[in-house]
Amino acid sequence: MARIIVVGAGINGVTAAIELKQRGHEVVLADPGPLPHPLAASTDISKAVRAAYGPDEDYTELAERCIPIWRKWNEQLGVPLYHETGVVYDGLQAIRMTVEFRPDIVLLDVGMPGLDGYEVARRLRVLKRERPLRIVAITVLANSNGATLH
Repeated sequence: MARIIVVGAGINGVTAAIELKQRGHEVVLADPGPLPHPLAASTDISKAVRAAYGPDEDYTELAERCIPIWRKWNEQLGVPLYHETGVVYDGLQAIRMTVEFRPDIVLLDVGMPGLDGYEVARRLRVLKRERPLRIVAITVLANSNGATLH
């Protein structure tokens, strides 16, 4: 197998290095450091794997293929680098996702269409759960001074 140097330990460099190593190559990952680099675009953990790319089905397929790989890396590394979250667009979807996903915390928009956040919170509170559920109600209210997050 080949001896390879990957220069740059951003998300692309790290994922390339891991994949090459798994394929049997000798890999060195080089970066000027520190790791994570404070000026890097991928420094924090608030990145999203977006699976909806509209009519561009190739990107959607790639996004769907990467999710099992991220799950595998979480297991291999023993550190959850990939966190699965979700987005819903109305109150009934919020309840269904909470039942299915079993989160510890729900950030709940008070002004959702369909069932509003207050009704969703009432229904979530009566669900039988192994662990307590924390519900954080948030909303953006528009007024004459602009929008305010509450």
